[in-house]
Amino acid sequence: MERRSVVAIVKGPVLPGDEEVDRMVREAVALAGGLDGIVFEGATVVIKPNLVAPVGPERGATTDPRICKSLADQVRERGGRAIIAESSAIGVDTEEAFKVCGYDDLRAQGYEVVDLKKAALVTVPVPKGTAVKELILPQLALEADAIISVPKMKTHDQSIATLAVKNMKGLVPDTLKKQFHTTFGVFRAVAELNTVVKPALSVVDALVAQEGLGPVFGAPVPMGLLVVGRDPVAVDTVAGLIMGIEPQELEVSKHASELGLGAMDMEGIEVVGV
Repeated sequence: MERRSVVAIVKGPVLPGDEEVDRMVREAVALAGGLDGIVFEGATVVIKPNLVAPVGPERGATTDPRICKSLADQVRERGGRAIIAESSAIGVDTEEAFKVCGYDDLRAQGYEVVDLKKAALVTVPVPKGTAVKELILPQLALEADAIISVPKMKTHDQSIATLAVKNMKGLVPDTLKKQFHTTFGVFRAVAELNTVVKPALSVVDALVAQEGLGPVFGAPVPMGLLVVGRDPVAVDTVAGLIMGIEPQELEVSKHASELGLGAMDMEGIEVVGV
């Protein structure tokens, strides 16, 4: 029998405190299979939040820094190097997003927080590419031993929802982000991007989700939830269903599933936790 993808759902208080967030993240990661095989002594792990704009996580638009802090702590505890890295939306100052969203505070506490708009870039081929044949990506992401995608659970005005797979688009520079929409076809291009930089673990932040006019201006929905797994397509499938979105409605997930990046059918997914 083929092994099913495990997706963990953990429910905490609707507005959890710092210690509770750390407990929730640790519980969810453990339920999803832990960090064995992902983080090892000396490993470099890029933790990729969604900081689309300088908007606080309480509005449901950006990843809560406490989740990234907990993940970074767990990486460090296993002897790894944790780097929280992001590139905000086209034309948006990532450093301003770091400031408003609480990531400058993490820097002050000694955590590595990197603005990918200032990072060294490398051009790489996309072996399975049909929409995009080559990508420009941060050298940091390409050389990392693992990437952890930490998206926000929220709606999106162009793709219905933006979750773990689509979160990886934040790795590319602004010029390429624009081409994803204008030239390549964003749904297929994002899926093909994930064939080059597939997250080893996806942690969806639904402490405060967002509905309506996402990815920035929607209404916050306090939920106190985390959705975690090693299969980003399965994670997005479960997160989408929680949002009331059928798997086949998520175009990015459909393409990612076709490319062999994960399970989109609930028969191939085991939900644990809540």
